[in-house]
Amino acid sequence: MLKERAAQARQGGDLSTAAKHLQQALAANPDDAATNNNVGEVLAMTGRMDLAIDCFRNALRVTPEFIEAHRNLGKALFLRGDQAEGIHSFRRAVHLAPDDAESRFLLGAALRRGGAIHEAVQCLKICIGLEEQLPDPYYHLGLALKGLGRRSDAARAFADAVRLDPGNGFFLAAAASLEADAAGQAKVGASRTAKRIGLYLNQKFHYPILRPLFDALAADHWPLFSADAKELAEFGPSVLIACDVAAREIKSCAPRRPIVYVREGLASKNRAFPLANAADYACVTSEAERDSLIRAGLSPDRLWATGHLQTDALFKREARPVPIPLPPGRRTVLYAPTYEPMMSSAPMLGNRLAELIRGKRDDMTIVIRPHPLACEHQKAWMAAWRQLALSEPHIVLAGEAGANLVPYLQAADVLVSDCSSAAFMYLAVDRPIILITNPEHARDRTNYDPAGIEWRLRGIGEEILDVGLLAQAVDRAIADPGMGAEQRARYRSMVFGDLTDGRAAERIAEKVSALEVRV
Repeated sequence: MLKERAAQARQGGDLSTAAKHLQQALAANPDDAATNNNVGEVLAMTGRMDLAIDCFRNALRVTPEFIEAHRNLGKALFLRGDQAEGIHSFRRAVHLAPDDAESRFLLGAALRRGGAIHEAVQCLKICIGLEEQLPDPYYHLGLALKGLGRRSDAARAFADAVRLDPGNGFFLAAAASLEADAAGQAKVGASRTAKRIGLYLNQKFHYPILRPLFDALAADHWPLFSADAKELAEFGPSVLIACDVAAREIKSCAPRRPIVYVREGLASKNRAFPLANAADYACVTSEAERDSLIRAGLSPDRLWATGHLQTDALFKREARPVPIPLPPGRRTVLYAPTYEPMMSSAPMLGNRLAELIRGKRDDMTIVIRPHPLACEHQKAWMAAWRQLALSEPHIVLAGEAGANLVPYLQAADVLVSDCSSAAFMYLAVDRPIILITNPEHARDRTNYDPAGIEWRLRGIGEEILDVGLLAQAVDRAIADPGMGAEQRARYRSMVFGDLTDGRAAERIAEKVSALEVRV
């Protein structure tokens, strides 16, 4: 029973509850190898690597041939920085199961990161021979081949990875960087002002956010777009740009080089100040936000008022094709919830999502666009939404973690959200917004920021406290899309100021170009 409760909690993203139930089960039977392994997995997911490693080792003490525990131990050791020990664990897994593609992949990726590139290439090729439809081995093979100077072979490997997983931002970034390398290298060789600039991805969905900046920088510099800290470190960037400067790998990529923070979202969730403070320079959406961070203690010299990069295409009215074609002649309602359970409207709508949004209307297509982190961590939500999309002809699930949000915002007649940044991006579209408020939000001590715009500026749309009233609000929004336009304009000015020309990428590129970097 405890294990079943733990599995349910883990599937729902509640890792603390999952850990509690598993540890209770482990106390009753300390020599249960499977439970030790499961506890280790949850502990590793919450960053407690030392404890996780102990659990994996306990599992292997009981069952020395437990391949999954060997793999998990290797991953945890590698994440802790013990590369040699991690590689040894992966070797052990491969020795026990030579035809296990996952073990071969993990060993190959670890060998590449550890510098044994020739052996990594051979290991990854064996993995691909065992399972041709796994995209990640092609990606790591491409990185290894690129490191050996075999650029055409690397290009083919990246192309295979993209073919198998077309929306994966890590793969797309690798292919784009390889294509731009020759021109970038020539620029650095010909101009003293041209810089090597690293754009670091630690989430797949950062690719569509940062891609316009990559293109803007490529005009005068040599940008490298990468999700791999080793590749960035070897590139030797003079400037590093990232959406998440709290990622622990980022400082090691370019020691003593300036780090520029580009905002991923617009909501605070207690992260706006810490992330800006962790960088050398932070890009902000408006002069008002800049002034707010100055009052909070940040130096004015470190803050660049550039506009919001991800909203550029919306302000410029650049039409982006929707990856999943929507039927013509129907109203489109975009449902874009956040991923934190106590903040999100997803638990409130549950399995009644369609009827609570649609009501009695039969002319509506509902597009569910989860937060990318929900795609990866809220397994129960995703399973329910997949089933809903399969059973309902006019429900569309845009469930790829790396998918670009912008085309869906452009296509929507109405946005239904909660405290997601999507709501503030939708101000650029100037169509009706409906915000569902989860009554549990203030109990989320990690993410609840009462001073954040997601709670201060609820007036950007119609706020719903009772989901039973949601369909009526959607109906009103469809009937009168101009309703609330003056209020939206006022809030749009508060959030973006006069930086609504869609030129954030150019402004950031100009700021980066002007940086004087000391070697």
